[in-house]
Amino acid sequence: MNKADQIVEIDSSDSGNLFSEIEKRMPQNQKIIIGIDGAPGSGKTNLSYRIGARLQGNVINLDDYLSQNTGRYFRALNFGLLRQKINVRPDILVIEGCCLRQAMDFLEVKIDVSIYCKEISQGTRLWYFGTYFDQDLPAAKVGISPIESEVIEYHDQYQPWKEADIIYNLINQQKR
Repeated sequence: MNKADQIVEIDSSDSGNLFSEIEKRMPQNQKIIIGIDGAPGSGKTNLSYRIGARLQGNVINLDDYLSQNTGRYFRALNFGLLRQKINVRPDILVIEGCCLRQAMDFLEVKIDVSIYCKEISQGTRLWYFGTYFDQDLPAAKVGISPIESEVIEYHDQYQPWKEADIIYNLINQQKR
């Protein structure tokens, strides 16, 4: 059975099933890291705080470790401070952010339960990625910011939705 056959897809309206799936995947009697990845605006931060509260864990938001006004994401992360925060952790730690897999690979941190957040339209259920609708990853477009380009390149290279344990679909009722 390949990884794609094991991925569970859950809509934002089904919180009970989401927590059940997370708990099924949590290793017992050890410290765990739950990683939440996705494009900007896909619901990562909100979801991370809900999971942290429910499981009584701490939350790390990668955005809190960015150097300001660089126009970049991965290269703007303060990995020294981030590593310190990860190393002094409780039994349950939820880490969320764009380019999460790249950052965790760089820090050599293993994610125990991986969640990928997708914003999808209510009617067509198409994936909304920034200003693009598509079934798959949008191709890089002319006229986008360097950080948007970096996030698209990250998604193209890492394809984090294919490595996730759970895909969390944030249903956007404004997008049809």
